[in-house]
Amino acid sequence: MSDISSYVRLPAGLSDRHLTVVPLALDDDEFAAQQIEFIKHVFGYCAYLREHARETPVSDAFLTVFVNLFEAIDANAPEDARRCSSQLIGILRAVFPAFDCDGLSSGVEG
Repeated sequence: MSDISSYVRLPAGLSDRHLTVVPLALDDDEFAAQQIEFIKHVFGYCAYLREHARETPVSDAFLTVFVNLFEAIDANAPEDARRCSSQLIGILRAVFPAFDCDGLSSGVEG
């Protein structure tokens, strides 16, 4: 597997390795099954956070996932990450009409 497309860069917080091997290609049904397993794992983490008295275990767990996913997209395909973040802002505005994200870039410290 010397093809560079066979590897993906992980966010620093997830691994001390720079690259990891991408598993075999998944079709739509296999991907859907993996999504279900992934969501089960996130809710398992929510239960763990709840047991440790976190006030907002579900949002804490999912926020961590969102941040890691965006970091992974940005590390591997920055243009896709920007496009995805723009689409997500549009979705947030549609789902939560009162959501104000006009000052997101200026309100985030980096």
